[in-house]
Amino acid sequence: PIAITNNGAINGTITAAAGEIDGAANFNGSSYINVANSASITVSSFVTVSAWINTTANGRQDTIDKYASSPYAGYGLVLGNSSAGSVNFWNGENYLNYSAGISDGNWHYVVGVYDGTTSYIYVDGGLKTSAALAASLGSSENLAFGTASNAIGYTYFDGKLDEARISNTARSADWIAAEYNNQSSPSTFYSVGAA
Repeated sequence: PIAITNNGAINGTITAAAGEIDGAANFNGSSYINVANSASITVSSFVTVSAWINTTANGRQDTIDKYASSPYAGYGLVLGNSSAGSVNFWNGENYLNYSAGISDGNWHYVVGVYDGTTSYIYVDGGLKTSAALAASLGSSENLAFGTASNAIGYTYFDGKLDEARISNTARSADWIAAEYNNQSSPSTFYSVGAA
């Protein structure tokens, strides 16, 4: 795949912090990044949304959001929507919920996938839940990090975000496990033997 960079506008105070992979963005619970809608972030059939997340907040937090409400469409990761510390993946029509308990102040790799028929949530490299859910991915809204894209300020993310990625393909369980293992412990991910 080709990586495409989209620039975002910072609103409020977001500071640099140590991340899981080099540096991270530290959101203060009232700040966000707004990325203008473009073809590269508007998906239609498949999507993978992933990020390293570190938070201690328990309330609802719109973390990565491309949400349209009339009609419903888009994708996103919302924390705490169903219960404290939960992970919720939005596929444009339905939320898939997993009570992950990730609001513990540690780094967690959170991934939501829609493959055309089924939604999946992975946490720290492992599949946690899946369900066949109707979806509508093609939102024309902007993409927001740290709040709801169509209702700025509805809820804010309070924590650190690192390596946030959106892909227009449904990543496999093996791909996600390899990403987690490689990023969480690069020194033990592989070994080099004698020639």
